[in-house]
Amino acid sequence: MGTVSTSALRSAYGVRRTLGGEVTRPTHACTAVIPCGIIVRMAMTLRLTDEETSELRAAAESAGISMQSFIKQAALLAARERTLRRDALIEAIRRDRREVLDRLGSV
Repeated sequence: MGTVSTSALRSAYGVRRTLGGEVTRPTHACTAVIPCGIIVRMAMTLRLTDEETSELRAAAESAGISMQSFIKQAALLAARERTLRRDALIEAIRRDRREVLDRLGSV
C-alpha cells in the first residue's frame, strides 16, 4: 500500500496554510471523516411491503411517472406542507398570545 503525503491529506480535507503560516479550515460542512467533494449525492433505500410496492407502482403509472419520481415528489410535497403548517401555527401563537409575548420580551 502506498503512502500519501501530508500536503495531499491537508488538501483533501480542505485545510490550508496562508503565507503567514496560519492554518485555515473551510467554512462549509466538510469534516475529517468525509473529505470535501467526495459525496455529491447519496442514494437511499426504501423498504416497502409487496402491497405498498403495488400501490406505489399503480399510483406512479396513473401519474405517468416513475416510482422514484413519484416518491420524490411526494416527499418534497410533504416537507413543504409541514413547513407551511408549522409557519401557520407559529403565526397563530404570535397573534393569539401577543400580549404575553410582549410581556416576556420586556422582562
